[in-house]
Amino acid sequence: MDKRINCVIVDDEREAHYVLVNYLNRNPEFILRGQCYDASTALSLLSTDHIDLIFLDINMPGIDGFAMLSELANPPKVIFTTAYLDFALKAFDVGAIDYLVKPIPYARFEQSLNRYKELQVAHAETTEVPVSISLKTDNGMMEYPIEEIYYVQSWGNYVKVFFEDYYELCSATTTEIERLLPNELFCRIHKSYIVSLKQIALVKANQLFVNNYLDSLPIGITYKRRLLEQINPKNGTND
Repeated sequence: MDKRINCVIVDDEREAHYVLVNYLNRNPEFILRGQCYDASTALSLLSTDHIDLIFLDINMPGIDGFAMLSELANPPKVIFTTAYLDFALKAFDVGAIDYLVKPIPYARFEQSLNRYKELQVAHAETTEVPVSISLKTDNGMMEYPIEEIYYVQSWGNYVKVFFEDYYELCSATTTEIERLLPNELFCRIHKSYIVSLKQIALVKANQLFVNNYLDSLPIGITYKRRLLEQINPKNGTND
């Protein structure tokens, strides 16, 4: 499994963060994209960033872990990390990958990571890459072939989906579009942009040029590493 896995820690205890960060640093394919100390901050992060896996505490001030998940239409995978044994059955009822009780030994943590990777491999083997996506426009729900999409740009409460010589304004967030597009064909390069890998003409410093388009797109610092890992050298990458 060579795909980088974007993670976030959601826990109100700094000591828990210290342990989990230390453990994740031993597993370089798991990339820590954020550390949140309450559910409200986590919900804000999840609305803008693509996260694959959450390490989630349950008892937190304000919104607890279960309530936080209930507010997400399409939540990432979850590994609960808690000091309480009482909620294990409920955790698995909401689709948790694992339930870790503090203090968490590294061997048990590593077992959870392996379980996540095994589930992702199994999912990839049974899931076909979609050929189109349905998006809401002023003309209603429209179907668009994925291979014809050049890039996607955030536009207020909408997104612009660019094709060869036109774009469609669609009612969706960039993060929602990112979840619909296959990771092997598209890459998030900025909080406001997603690009088709096959349509990349040139990458230079922190700018990217797309076939048929003269304007450059910005590359966010936190997204550049993933882009360079995904991009095909034949696209003429220059760093």
